[in-house]
Amino acid sequence: MRISWKLLLSTVVLVACALAVGSFFLIQSSFQSSLARETRRALEENLLLAQAFDLAYAMERGEGESVEKETILTIMRQIQEGTSANLYLADAQGAVLYSTMRPAIVLPVEGTRRWQLYSTAAGNVVQVATSLETNGTLFSFLTEHSVQAVFAARAEQFSASRLYNTCILTAAALATLLFTHLFTRPVRRLQLAAQRMQKGDYAVRVPQTGGDELSALAGSFNAMAQSVQGNVEKITQSAQRQEEFVANFAHEIKTPLTSIIGYADLLRAQALTPEKAFVAANYIFTEGKRLEALSLKLLDLIVAGRQNFLRRKTSSAQLAQAVRAAVQVPLAQRNMTLALDVQDAVLLLEPDLFQTLLINLVDNARKASEDGGSIALLGRAEGDSYCFSVQDEGRGIPEAELGKITEAFYMVDKSRSRAQNGAGLGLALCDRIVKLHGGTMEFASALGAGTTVTVRVPFAGEGGRRRRR
Repeated sequence: MRISWKLLLSTVVLVACALAVGSFFLIQSSFQSSLARETRRALEENLLLAQAFDLAYAMERGEGESVEKETILTIMRQIQEGTSANLYLADAQGAVLYSTMRPAIVLPVEGTRRWQLYSTAAGNVVQVATSLETNGTLFSFLTEHSVQAVFAARAEQFSASRLYNTCILTAAALATLLFTHLFTRPVRRLQLAAQRMQKGDYAVRVPQTGGDELSALAGSFNAMAQSVQGNVEKITQSAQRQEEFVANFAHEIKTPLTSIIGYADLLRAQALTPEKAFVAANYIFTEGKRLEALSLKLLDLIVAGRQNFLRRKTSSAQLAQAVRAAVQVPLAQRNMTLALDVQDAVLLLEPDLFQTLLINLVDNARKASEDGGSIALLGRAEGDSYCFSVQDEGRGIPEAELGKITEAFYMVDKSRSRAQNGAGLGLALCDRIVKLHGGTMEFASALGAGTTVTVRVPFAGEGGRRRRR
């Protein structure tokens, strides 16, 4: 059931109950007041008529004389002519002396009076009975007064109340239907927006008007939609990167394997000259080394994704010397130099991973530089952090490519990278290692002017402290 119909039904039920209960108590209160008034009038009239009978009877009897039954009838008829009430008179033995009614009330004992409300065929009546003693003679004097008008008035009031309540209830239902339609409009907008989001339209937003709870709900929905849209875009981009990762990985594996298989088959199937055999074997060796480098970098990339590695106190200067020793041979092959200017400090690191990080950065600088160029590895403490910088004078990186270079398998110059056994995994590995140490990595580059990569890692409290030379 729609919420508007629920609100309408609830309002109609509440208003109907309120009107019914209120009308009942008002009408019943008026009825009780009118009935009490008519009862008092009946009691007063009974008293007056009894006194009139007592006076007339005393005058007719005189002293010591008895009053004939006919005289009593005459007195009662005269009293009857002056009232609309029905009368009943009986002597002490219960013999009926006069009656225009059928008594239902129990006759009173001497010196008492009683009254009772009865429902008869003619309507509702109040019977009042008085024990009357006149000149030593005991009578039971009864009067019957109709109160049917009071009951009829109550019935008319109930009938009118039902009509009025029906009109009020109808008006309330229409007003409630109108207001609920207006009040639930933001909810319907939210529903439509949610349906559009379900179908893939994550850019949908709902208007936010007013300052009530529904407006706040619309604002929360828009914030949620913004968050969902951002997350979906991230998931989509991540899926695209994974697809590119798989495609590039397959390509990187397939290309050297194809060459290796081809040259190996050539060596197996044909008798080649020593020169051609050397070329084929050298190509197999070169592609094998490339596959080896690719597998090692993939392994490092997987290992770098683990969080439970052990950090140790490491000297920044010793770390820099280890990096220089690792890259000395490839640098010497191209007549390049690595200058060190590293301020010594004790850092809390995983030395093997961090050495891999710096080696990758220096190796990237080597690949981007011309033969005979120079590379600088700098290290300085800055506040609570320690900064390593790798500077080269190479070709630089286009500004549009800076945001992508840490993605796995991404290569700015694919032909040059593959020619140097590159796989586009170095900076992705570096990025993971830096994040695992709680640091940051920044790139500053200009085409033709070289590149500077800055890595900042925290000292990590007491475990890593600066040590001056």
